[in-house]
Amino acid sequence: MLIPRFYPVMGGAENQCRLLSKELVKMGHSVFVLTQREKNTAAREILDGVDVHRLPGFALPGLFSFGFFFSSLSFLILNRVKYDLIHIHLATSAALAAVLSGVILGKSCVVKFAGAGDTGDLGTSRGKLLGRLKLYILKSSRALFTAPSDEVASELLGAGFNASSVVKISNGVDCSYYSPLPPDKRELLRKEMGWRGKKVFLFAGRLEEPKDIAFFLNVWSASADDRGLFVIAGSGSQEKALKTLVDEKQIKNVVFAGKRGDILSFYRAADYFVLPSHAEGLSNALLEAMSCGLTVIASDIAANREIIEDGKDGLIFSFENPDALGEIIKNTLGSARASGNMGVPAREKIVSKYSIAAAAENHVNKVYAGF
Repeated sequence: MLIPRFYPVMGGAENQCRLLSKELVKMGHSVFVLTQREKNTAAREILDGVDVHRLPGFALPGLFSFGFFFSSLSFLILNRVKYDLIHIHLATSAALAAVLSGVILGKSCVVKFAGAGDTGDLGTSRGKLLGRLKLYILKSSRALFTAPSDEVASELLGAGFNASSVVKISNGVDCSYYSPLPPDKRELLRKEMGWRGKKVFLFAGRLEEPKDIAFFLNVWSASADDRGLFVIAGSGSQEKALKTLVDEKQIKNVVFAGKRGDILSFYRAADYFVLPSHAEGLSNALLEAMSCGLTVIASDIAANREIIEDGKDGLIFSFENPDALGEIIKNTLGSARASGNMGVPAREKIVSKYSIAAAAENHVNKVYAGF
């Protein structure tokens, strides 16, 4: 597994890499991770039974990718007898190191394109000359490319990737960990968090584009009442502007919880999960929230519609119709059921179709077996 950053960095790609690696080891495969060394981390350690090598890179601004490119390329060549296949998470310049070493050594490569839209792997690469060159080299290689959703797969095909080299493999979630609490324990947790008597709407994730928390806040301001609480768990470049918006418009019942290491407790104690995103590859937070039995209120984009059946196991809203979202908020606040009636089928869907065990099996049978 080759990934620019890894645990303790815990974004979506990092989380999927760790879960998949751990599950493959459980299945009897030999897996090790190559990543850039972060401050205060060991050069090598075992995590979840997975051997993690943290490689040096340039610390100068803007040179992160090139530093990791050279260190990973050197490692892959020098340690060529230790592996058969290179699985790259995110189509960064490190993917070129893997593809290049694959050509030199006759190794197989899998490259995961994670995001969609302008902020996804394709979108960010197309905006730069070196990025376009990278895409050309990847398309010309004999690597296989995975996409977590139909939208990302369609983007790859639209960008000229060969259909026979693109495989859709959904992200996976640890359903035994991300699980709901029994009612009595859930109420105790809500009491500890000061949420009793409230309908709690939760956003969890990075406060970055393409998430549009401001849109939801504006609708919340016009539609919610004192029965509701909107909790924003995360940090990022939008945080200051969002806090200013809340202060200037005097939006009530909004809590900024910051970046959390205890996000499972938030999932288990909340009633609704909010995902106001303009683009997604496939949201890990969405899968985690549904696995915890939350009713999801998500934007009308392809990746969300792929997971959610509107009105059955979640609710879909359009950015073009804020009044309809306002009605969803009012209706959920007025509902006698704390989490509506969609949380149970939501969890059932995730357990049956989107577990990390299923994702690992799909990688083995649909991708790795192709080499």
